[in-house]
Amino acid sequence: MSYLARILNNTHSQLLQEHLKVVARLTSTSLPKKFEQVGWYAGLWHDLGKYIDKWQKYLRGNSSRVNHSTQGAMLALELCENPNIVPAIAFVIAGHHAGLKSPTRLESQDFEILGANYNEALHIAQQEIDNFVPSNLPDINLPTLRREFAIRMLFSALVDADRLDAMRFEQKCQNPHIMEV
Repeated sequence: MSYLARILNNTHSQLLQEHLKVVARLTSTSLPKKFEQVGWYAGLWHDLGKYIDKWQKYLRGNSSRVNHSTQGAMLALELCENPNIVPAIAFVIAGHHAGLKSPTRLESQDFEILGANYNEALHIAQQEIDNFVPSNLPDINLPTLRREFAIRMLFSALVDADRLDAMRFEQKCQNPHIMEV
């Protein structure tokens, strides 16, 4: 099965692994060097939930809307070695469509329900994308206030990269002669 990120006018589609890699690259290269790896994995994991069969059916018009950002945040939480700190990646992924959330929101029962089929999505992503899960979770290790500002910077970089890739995909579908960046 080809896992898709988006379909335009039932004629053009973008592979999910392509979208994730482009967003990872755009996010990481727009950040200071010390945060590039955090940006890479934020971009790579932001749409992890799109690997779920129900989301793919939704994309093709055969199902109701499905949350797709929670699974990537769950992966970051699972890899975090310190249970007292929510990784920056979890914040930005969980909020990349709806805005940054509080740490308690990421630990609620609703969050677990929204992240249903997390293992299914992770299994497929690991088969499709090399080095999908790093040996150590990159994070932003700064004093509290500076960390909060850095998380907002990471959030902005991820949202911009996601929207930029969507825009480029749509423009390329409308004009196939547009060059890739």
